[in-house]
Amino acid sequence: MTVCHGGAVQWDIAQWGYDLDFGHLLAITAPNGGGIQIGMILTSTLTQATLKNNLDWHTLGYGVLLLQTNYNTLIDDDFFNNSPDPFFNTYTSSGFSMSEMDLSIPHTNSDFSNTILLAFAIGGLDWSGEFVSEWYGWIEFGYTIKDGVYIANSGVETTGLGIYAGTGNAVPEPSTVLLAMSGGTILLLRRRKRKITP
Repeated sequence: MTVCHGGAVQWDIAQWGYDLDFGHLLAITAPNGGGIQIGMILTSTLTQATLKNNLDWHTLGYGVLLLQTNYNTLIDDDFFNNSPDPFFNTYTSSGFSMSEMDLSIPHTNSDFSNTILLAFAIGGLDWSGEFVSEWYGWIEFGYTIKDGVYIANSGVETTGLGIYAGTGNAVPEPSTVLLAMSGGTILLLRRRKRKITP
């Protein structure tokens, strides 16, 4: 599959913080500048931290699907459609629809080899009540006793077609693929023509 680097991905779009009124918060910024905040309950031990969504607090606006994933897994419609039920949070005219999520983050090694990746889809409900994704992305979480839970990296694609977890490789729009293929074909034909000409 063709991938696109750089321009189709926005970096550092997730923030982890604490609010005196609401507690721990996970904030995800959408490519258009909107976003969502999810209240989280944090418990920790010497070996791991566990995040659970706070069903009493979340923002209005976008809905989000969240599901733990592995490095370089393609996050797109198929990923969420073919996975066990992800954590779901969306806002409708009748209020929030949410499911519970537990996310365990092991104590991070000194080489950061055991951080975890959380895939997400940002979108909303269509006229039939089905969740429709607008963008896909990932968040890399780590945990140490010294630093607590932290976000090591995060990215979201801007094409609406998908992104590979933990990378800046986004699935490009079809027009971008066609343009790249036609340019490559023209260069190949010009090169062959030069070889034939004495």
